[in-house]
Amino acid sequence: MADEDPDGINEALHASTRVAVTVGGLVAERMMRAREQAHRDAEALSQQEARELANRLDAERASARASLQPIVRDEWWERAQPGDIGVAWETANAWKDIDPDANRTVGHMRDELRRRYAIDTDSLDADPAAVQEALERRERALRLAAEAREQARGEEALASIVQQGRDSVWFRRARGAAGPVGW
Repeated sequence: MADEDPDGINEALHASTRVAVTVGGLVAERMMRAREQAHRDAEALSQQEARELANRLDAERASARASLQPIVRDEWWERAQPGDIGVAWETANAWKDIDPDANRTVGHMRDELRRRYAIDTDSLDADPAAVQEALERRERALRLAAEAREQARGEEALASIVQQGRDSVWFRRARGAAGPVGW
């Protein structure tokens, strides 16, 4: 992709990738701070709670490792969209200080980004407004997803109550007892 493209597609792709990598780096930094805070909090918790947190952290680390494995293959880079690259960069950077595999992935990604997109990850030079907009979109999407999950839980609880009421009415009718009209 290092070849010049007269229609500007490569430049647009490079700009999108630059923004995605910048956002990924910022989010990774926030995740690292949150994880450090969680670690400090865990030290204050009981040993059982600390073990549970450590187990959860191990599971998250294993998940991160699994998601980063394909990045070393050329096929991944050939199919990757700017958002995919941004998420991978975010994940690798969030774990680089804890996991040596993630640290190696950061180095590999740095090399690939420089080779394929001419992006120097040490000076991303991304449009600050585009980065801010992307961060806001991501936070809004996460908030909407959480609200949707909460709404779904409420609807499931309501459906369960309604179903229990219907089952109860059906059972009374089946036994010959009168139930509410309309059921």
